[in-house]
Amino acid sequence: MKKYDRITPDGTGDSVFVECDANYQVVETLRRLFKSYGYGEIRTPTIEFFDAFSHGIGKISQDTLYTLTDNNGRLLSLRPDSTKPVARLFASRLYKKQSPLRIYYNQHVFRRSIKFCKKSDEYLQTGVELIDSASIKADVEVITLAVKSMKALFGDDFYIEIGHMGLLRPLLNAIEDEDIRREVRSAIALKNYPEIDRLSGIIGNAGNVLREIPRLFGAPSVLDYAGFIFKSDTTRAVLSDLKSLCNVAATASSKDNVLADLAVLNEYEYYTGAVFRGYIKGQGVAILSGGRYDTLYSDYNLNVPAVGFAINTDLASRIILEKTSAETPQENIAVLFSKFDDANLEQQLKVYAKKGYKTLTALFDLQTDARNYAIAVGAKMFVVLNDGVVYEENIGPQPNDPKR
Repeated sequence: MKKYDRITPDGTGDSVFVECDANYQVVETLRRLFKSYGYGEIRTPTIEFFDAFSHGIGKISQDTLYTLTDNNGRLLSLRPDSTKPVARLFASRLYKKQSPLRIYYNQHVFRRSIKFCKKSDEYLQTGVELIDSASIKADVEVITLAVKSMKALFGDDFYIEIGHMGLLRPLLNAIEDEDIRREVRSAIALKNYPEIDRLSGIIGNAGNVLREIPRLFGAPSVLDYAGFIFKSDTTRAVLSDLKSLCNVAATASSKDNVLADLAVLNEYEYYTGAVFRGYIKGQGVAILSGGRYDTLYSDYNLNVPAVGFAINTDLASRIILEKTSAETPQENIAVLFSKFDDANLEQQLKVYAKKGYKTLTALFDLQTDARNYAIAVGAKMFVVLNDGVVYEENIGPQPNDPKR
């Protein structure tokens, strides 16, 4: 017996029955929304050349990549993210399309995770990209779509945090030591105040700004205070744009769902403008992340700005399933039929389908065995169909039963 023949690799897992149903419902909800905004679907290969992620602005840490080789010995990688493959696709096939180009995708991504983080190494990602527009109107459209996506999936039980790399990027770029810069990014993202204080003393004059950034979090009114810290014309313009984006997001949902957070740092370093993340209230892990990236396409010698976001579809469906499974039990019935060619069988199944039942055909010869099966699978009704005669027995609460 093999040691690993009944388990899946770390960071992966199987999905069964209602889990798959919930996943499809999330995907279809998002697809309908994206299509209503004029976005068209694309799909990129699961396997890309390693070089696509190992260099340039879109470089991803090699520690997170699942790698393999092809028959020619060339190094390949499982897709760790969808944004860089979309850029490659645009550079090879879509660059002549009318701009701005609106696309969406629904595909799996694969990333090695540190074990104690308890993250999935494989998950379904659904997202949008608005390509070749530097206008703040593009940011408005994408952030509005992000808010409406969260609202369509979770009602008002979510919040969006919005920040801007135009405030953080100058600070990070001024740090020459790459290791220190990486530590600063991590400390800001985690709001690790002791570490921020330590690093502030290392990086010089910028340390005073660094100490304030994690505290600039909360209602969009916090941006008024930020104006006393970021005093250059450039950063004041950024704050003005950020206020506008927060107001737009609040209009698409409500002010209670929108937070300004100048410490928002998404996982990848290619973001250049507005950045945002979506959370479910009571959950500590971001389910949506996105922002503007205006330099990523330079990896393909293109000057093409873009903005987008992605949703962890698997996580979204699990959260929805946890909240709804107890409230919406399945309404199954089991049907025993006497003949395979009974013309009444299909017609009777249609009758039950219109009533909202899911029918399970009982594949037994004896009625007692079929009835026991109906009870075992939690069916609400046991039906016997014999030469056009229908016998129905209620063996569980019905759809409108107040005892449910």
